[in-house]
Order: sequence, then structure tokens, then C-alpha cells
Amino acid sequence: MVSKGFLVDSAMGNAYIMYYSCFGSIPMMENAYKRLKSSRLLVEKDGIRANSLAYIRDKRFHTLGNFLRDVGLGKRNVGNLLWKLLLLSYATNSKMKSLQREFLNILEAGFELDLTTFNTRDVAFSRMSLFWDLHLSLEHMKHNGIFPDLVTFGCIVDAYLDRRLGKNLDFSLRKMNVNDSSVVL
Repeated sequence: MVSKGFLVDSAMGNAYIMYYSCFGSIPMMENAYKRLKSSRLLVEKDGIRANSLAYIRDKRFHTLGNFLRDVGLGKRNVGNLLWKLLLLSYATNSKMKSLQREFLNILEAGFELDLTTFNTRDVAFSRMSLFWDLHLSLEHMKHNGIFPDLVTFGCIVDAYLDRRLGKNLDFSLRKMNVNDSSVVL
């Protein structure tokens, strides 16, 4: 379209990215993103989300992390989405040190922590059987006033039952206040 003389604005460029992420290949989507970025147009939230879903669908989590860092993690309008997706890319690649480092960077950047952020960390910690980090995450949730949901409960139970430590499960569940009803979103 550009070769025919049509002007491409930010909305049109993001529409190209979303189209290629749904119906095209990853290289086509990446080329559309590079063209949009080289023309100094803004990549909007829907374009970022579409690109990310394409990378997740193809299980290219390392490439997802590179894309998110290229977009820029400091954007206020889509910052939480970018940070959560970056944590997801580290969690699926089992890069625990990088996951922790980026979590601290989230705190330093001043972004708000929410249940999804904690659940991403808890799933990774549960999968790797990092009990101490699970307990610290629960304490951090309690300190921030975030109530655990069914995913958090499932992470704790899975971690203990996978290692056949069911008799110690009560220790973690006491910290979570099991008598209250859990949050269901």
C-alpha cells in the first residue's frame, strides 16, 4: 500500500501487525513490526498483545522476551502488560534468577503489583519446587494486601504434593488464611 502512495499511520500499522500475527507467519509479523518501528510510529497495546500471543502460540518465549525489551518496558500506558509478559517468558524458560531480577525491576520502576504478577511467579516457583521463594511470595502478597486465589492455592498444593511433603502442607496453608474464601476472578 505504501508503494501505491497510501499513507500509513499508527492505527493502520498496528492493524498490519495484528493481521500478520493472526493470519500470517512470525517473520511476516516481525517485518511489519520493524517497518512500524522504523517509521517511528507508536506500537499500541493491541499490537503488542497480538504479537505476544503469536509468540506464545508458537512457544517462542525467548523471542517474546526480546520483543518486549525492544518495545520498551518503561511505557506507562502498557507497562504492566509488558512486565507481566516478560515475567511469563522467564517463567516458562525456567530462568528463575532473571525472573527475580525483573520482579525487582518492576518494583523499582514503580509499577503496581497485582494477583497475576504473583501467580506467574508462584507457578514458576511451584514447578521448580522452590519452597522458600513460594513462602516469600505469600508474605509479599500479604504485605501488599493481595488475597490469594485458586491458582495460588493450587501452586502451593502442587509444590508440596509433587515432592511428597503433604504433611508439611499445613504450614503454608496457615499463612494463606484458608478459612476465608479465596478470590475467584
